[in-house]
Amino acid sequence: MLQNVTSHAVITGSSDCGGLVGSAKSLAIEDCVSDVNITGICYSAGGFVGNIKNGDDVNVTFHESTSTASVSSGYHFARIGGFVGDTMMTSNELLSIIQSTSHCFLFDSDNSPHAGGFIGQASCSGSSRFVIENSTNNGDITSLSSSSYIGGFIGGASASDRAVVSIRNSLNTGSMKAMGNSIELGGFVGFFLIPGNSGTVTLENNTNHGEVNGNSSSCDVGGFVGCLAASSGGSFIASNNTNYGSVWGNSFNKVGGIVGYLTDIVKVVFLNNTNHGSVACFETVCDAGGFVGQAYVSDGSITVSIKTCTNNGNVNASSHASGFVGVLYSSGTTSVLNASFESNTNNGNISAPLESSVASGFFNTEFNSDTNVSSAVLNSVNNGFVNGKSAFGITKSLSHAHNVVNTRFVVGSTFAKLLWDNVDDASSFYSLNDMNRNENGIFFTSDDMRVDDMLNKEATTNGYEMAWTSTLSLAESVVQVSAYGVIEERWTVGVGTVLGDIEILSLAFESGEHTIVDADNQNALDHNTVVTRNMTIFISGSSSSSSPLQSSSSSSSSWW
Repeated sequence: MLQNVTSHAVITGSSDCGGLVGSAKSLAIEDCVSDVNITGICYSAGGFVGNIKNGDDVNVTFHESTSTASVSSGYHFARIGGFVGDTMMTSNELLSIIQSTSHCFLFDSDNSPHAGGFIGQASCSGSSRFVIENSTNNGDITSLSSSSYIGGFIGGASASDRAVVSIRNSLNTGSMKAMGNSIELGGFVGFFLIPGNSGTVTLENNTNHGEVNGNSSSCDVGGFVGCLAASSGGSFIASNNTNYGSVWGNSFNKVGGIVGYLTDIVKVVFLNNTNHGSVACFETVCDAGGFVGQAYVSDGSITVSIKTCTNNGNVNASSHASGFVGVLYSSGTTSVLNASFESNTNNGNISAPLESSVASGFFNTEFNSDTNVSSAVLNSVNNGFVNGKSAFGITKSLSHAHNVVNTRFVVGSTFAKLLWDNVDDASSFYSLNDMNRNENGIFFTSDDMRVDDMLNKEATTNGYEMAWTSTLSLAESVVQVSAYGVIEERWTVGVGTVLGDIEILSLAFESGEHTIVDADNQNALDHNTVVTRNMTIFISGSSSSSSPLQSSSSSSSSWW
């Protein structure tokens, strides 16, 4: 074990270059600091360890350690990392990085490296495990050369034969920037390969604040992962992750708020993830999505499940743009696609205005006519404007839709539909043509039925995990706020909502002309009162035409 060791060395070498150890097979590093400067012609270079050697019983752990190293190499396709340059593990071996931080600056001018804030390249097979938990990368990584793998945590990685790679409870604030062509670029991982049929990659409860900029041609760019590829199977599971960073691409790019490009992965699961970052690629033939730029399957099968997820980022692309998956694509003749979107919300504006482009609120598809496609959108809502050459509030075509809402305009210069163009089976769906909004913000159908009540009845009957508010947004659970006095109304709100989030009550609080009390106990309420239960409120004050509550109704149609 190396414990409480600090290195300030200047290292110039070749082969395996490390701030503490050139190569290792079993090693524990705890509460250590690397502040080294590594240069030379190193195949593998790391702030702590250059290369973790393949062999029996590899067991390397990092705990509460920090690297501020500057690492570079003149070796073509070098593996460079803030902690480890290169590692290969087989047969129940372990590499773990726990409660550690990388502040490294990694820069490449022309050597096409695999570069990561923690690991340059990690290869795992035979039930081995590679785990990063409760760790942070604050370092920026820039590559000017082509054919590089660049990631805030890992440059490139592979997991085969029951191997598991997981990153949990971790944070990236560093910016990733690529100026060369054909680069895999991600806020956490540049490139993931699952060469066998049973490897698993897991991202759980992570946050990215760093900008990811693939300002070059033929790149895969993602807020978390640039490209995730498989040869014959594998699974990718992403849960409770949040991206705040902007994600940018160029011509022939696939750009996504979570993953840029998915190819031939058998099982893809997104659960309770959120994207806040803008996602854009403006040049020739590029696909962009709030979660995935492009998901591709050749002649195999792919199952994509996106559940209880939210996209808040605006998405722009020259070919395909959408709130979740820019395009699900296959050129094969025996491909099988199963895609399910349940209890999801798109709040981002979607734009793909160029010739032959398609914009959709949720996803686009482009498949060979022989492809077996099954797709469903359930208990979900689009709250973003959609603008494209062809434009659809949800998607162009799908198999099944239930409890689906679009609350915004859809504009297409050649073709536009508020929901979809074709659906095999649809029930309980609503768009601008089906709803009106009263002066208190409640949506009604043309026959005066409350839309939120009908949606919640269907959600309960079908066991959906999210419920509907009066503003037609989704919440984990909802309660009722009933008002009488100057206003008589009932609002459905998410548990934890503050009263000031209800538009007309916010006007009442701000005017100073009205008093609002809890009808059960007569306690005064204010803008920041948190709603945790069904409650009845009494609103007193002026009901004249000059009251802000009365004049607000004149602008009530501006919601869309």
